[in-house]
Amino acid sequence: MSSEEPNLTKIRNHALRLLSKRSYSQLQLELKLLRHYPEKEVMTLLEELIERRLLDDASLAEERALMLRSRRHWGTQRIKGDLRRLGFNAKMVARATDRAESAFPSEETLARVIQVWTRKNGEPGSVARLKKLFDHCRRQGFPSQMVRDLLEPFWGRLDR
Repeated sequence: MSSEEPNLTKIRNHALRLLSKRSYSQLQLELKLLRHYPEKEVMTLLEELIERRLLDDASLAEERALMLRSRRHWGTQRIKGDLRRLGFNAKMVARATDRAESAFPSEETLARVIQVWTRKNGEPGSVARLKKLFDHCRRQGFPSQMVRDLLEPFWGRLDR
């Protein structure tokens, strides 16, 4: 048994303990483990975890994109930003957002965002309130033109 084996076992146990609580991207797990262990051993372990399919960035990216679209009602732009922040590559991000779009179309999700906002805050009765709703939809990650199109019916009901 080499001198590296006990340390690799310790790192493996730490990584498995982390993964048992929640899913991590490869980058997230790498950064977390590098705080405590040498880079060479961490990289060896990550390769092992990927090989054993205990660490799968592609499926994690898809799961996260679907969760963000269905539960948080985020638009594609915001989902892409979140996935890039977590260290997923462009190909995985594109695949994940395409999957989320096919499962939960943007326009339907945006309509839901508008419905929830108007239920909580009331229907916008002024340009300022309509602007607040527009800004909210943009922050959720939906494209400006799509937001304008879905907010068009509110213009006719504004108090001018």
